[in-house]
Amino acid sequence: MTKQRKKGQSKRQKRRQIYQKPKKQEKSRSFVSKFFSWAWKIFAGFGLILGVVVALYPRISVSPSTYLDTSDPLKALFDVTNQGFPSLNNIQSSCAIRRVVLVTGQEIMGESDFSSRLVNPIHFSQKIASGETDTVFCPLGALKLPAPVKSADIAIVVDYSSMGLHWPVKIFPFTTQIDVNGQLHWIKHPLEK
Repeated sequence: MTKQRKKGQSKRQKRRQIYQKPKKQEKSRSFVSKFFSWAWKIFAGFGLILGVVVALYPRISVSPSTYLDTSDPLKALFDVTNQGFPSLNNIQSSCAIRRVVLVTGQEIMGESDFSSRLVNPIHFSQKIASGETDTVFCPLGALKLPAPVKSADIAIVVDYSSMGLHWPVKIFPFTTQIDVNGQLHWIKHPLEK
């Protein structure tokens, strides 16, 4: 019996030796592989931070909506839309005039940087959630123009805060374009035109 045990034990020991995992050998990593490992981690971390910032950055758009009076382009409504993920808070929309030309040739000039603004107190919103729209109009009727408008160059200026931060003022410039029927329509143009 002792011989069988010894035989059995030796077989078990042999099996253990066969099925034992080889011991991990310490690999010496080169400086280059360590450098690339750290560079990859830094790059991935930077990409993650950048992705979060881009996702949380407020995005606003302004577009012409309809006219209160089709004969007067200065009585147009504009849609202010929150296209970003976070809500916009304390939104103040105003209208700035760069230039208005009447059919009589008279010109009304404002500041070229749209710093002179007409503010209507009803255009203050507490909150515009993601995907929501607020409609505003330029209170340009207060100018009491003596003749119809031939062309105009204005901007909708949006001042707001989001995520507890007050963001820089956004300026959305528009100019008029005459269609084949002689009607004026608002079209977007770059800020520096």
